[in-house]
Amino acid sequence: MPELITTFYSSFKTPLGDFWVQVDESKALVGAVIGTKELLLKRSKCSSATLDPKKTRHVQDQVISYLNHEIKRFSLSVNPQGTAFQKAVWKQLLQLKYAETTSYGAIADKLKSGPRAVGGAIGRNPIALVIPCHRVIGADGSLTGFAFGDTAKRFLLQLEGFSF
Repeated sequence: MPELITTFYSSFKTPLGDFWVQVDESKALVGAVIGTKELLLKRSKCSSATLDPKKTRHVQDQVISYLNHEIKRFSLSVNPQGTAFQKAVWKQLLQLKYAETTSYGAIADKLKSGPRAVGGAIGRNPIALVIPCHRVIGADGSLTGFAFGDTAKRFLLQLEGFSF
C-alpha cells in the first residue's frame, strides 16, 4: 500500500520532453518522469499531489543545469517509495558516477540477486535521471530497456560522453 505523504509537483520543458517532478514536505524528490502527470503519480506511488512550482524549483534548477552540462552530480534528497529490494537497487544506481555505466548482472552480483529481479526494480524507478537508471546497459555494452524509450536513454548517455 502506498505511503500517505503530502507531495507537490510541477512540470517544465526539456530537450527530452515534458519533465514532471514531485517532492514531499521536506523537499525530498519522490518522483521524476518524462511524460505526464498521470505517469508521475503512478510511478511515485503517491496518489495525489498539489501543483506548486515554488516547492519544486530546486529540482527544476538542477535538472536544467545537468542538461546544460553545468553540473555532473545532483545534490537533491530523494525519498522513493518502493520495496526494500527496490530501494537497495536504487541505492546502487545512486552510487554510479557521471558517465559511469554498469550492467544488470553487476548490480545483481552486488546484491546477491538475479539480473531479472534487478531489471524489474530498475524498471520501477520512480525518480528518473536523478536515480540514474539510464546508466544501466547490457553486459555486452548494448542499450537495454528504458522506461522513457531508447531515444531518451541514448540522449542522456551521449550527454555524459558515452559513445556508441
